[in-house]
Amino acid sequence: MMAELSPLFVLCEACGSEGRIYVGALVYEPGCGHPHWGERDAGECPVCHGAGDVEIEAEPIELEDLYSMQGHID
Repeated sequence: MMAELSPLFVLCEACGSEGRIYVGALVYEPGCGHPHWGERDAGECPVCHGAGDVEIEAEPIELEDLYSMQGHID
């Protein structure tokens, strides 16, 4: 019997679950006066749309199947 796919939420790999994309750039901090390398916020993550997680479809796995994949002998 084929198991029905069910939704599963996983952390977004594109933004590291922060919901925003940061890029390395020369930045100026107030009062410093000198540029240095830092992170610049490039906006909302286009993959998770700012949520930090994404929904994927996953097939449920039975415990016996997991044991057989790990090499356990019954």
